[in-house]
Amino acid sequence: MLRLSEFRQMKLGYWMFLLFVPVAMQRLLKRHNPNPKVNYPKLPCPVNEILYRILSIENRLIMRGCTFPFGTSLYGICTR
Repeated sequence: MLRLSEFRQMKLGYWMFLLFVPVAMQRLLKRHNPNPKVNYPKLPCPVNEILYRILSIENRLIMRGCTFPFGTSLYGICTR
């Protein structure tokens, strides 16, 4: 789809590498739930702060050119 637009791909990579294992474990556990539903519980402030800091570290690494072999999300940086 990007090729059909007027954007040029500058960088393509994976995001949430550092949280891949906990996210994958949660998804595997939910897979066996007979009544699946979307549930985003409110996390305690200290847990939320830890997760935020982990993602902040990963974002800084990506901005410095670090690439990861896998992650839970794919991102693209493009220019016109």
